[in-house]
Amino acid sequence: MLLFIFRYRIGIIAWAISLILFSLPGSAFPSSGWMQLIHFDKIIHILLFATLFVVWAYPNSYQKNNTPTFFIIWTLLIVYGILIEFMQDNWIINRSFELMDWAADITGASLGWIFVSIKKPLWKQRP
Repeated sequence: MLLFIFRYRIGIIAWAISLILFSLPGSAFPSSGWMQLIHFDKIIHILLFATLFVVWAYPNSYQKNNTPTFFIIWTLLIVYGILIEFMQDNWIINRSFELMDWAADITGASLGWIFVSIKKPLWKQRP
């Protein structure tokens, strides 16, 4: 257990930060028109889930066949995204379930997978 915590410490910290951010009430966010115009919240979802994928997948990027591990991480992030939407709808003030947020979560996790797959050869070159 301690080895797991040490190996995934950055992923655990990133997950905790994301959980705190997703748990903030809707009144904690500014409601200026330009943010809604560019769908700033969707960009945040994409960036957070891409980051979450990268920090959870990075410790496994040295394995020869890491596709099953990456698929598990991706699937868990997709489940986490839908659970966040249900949590926001039922327990967070001024927040609601948005299917497009979940689509942004899926997009972010997928982009994270692509990034790790592209950058993996460079990571292997580290001394």
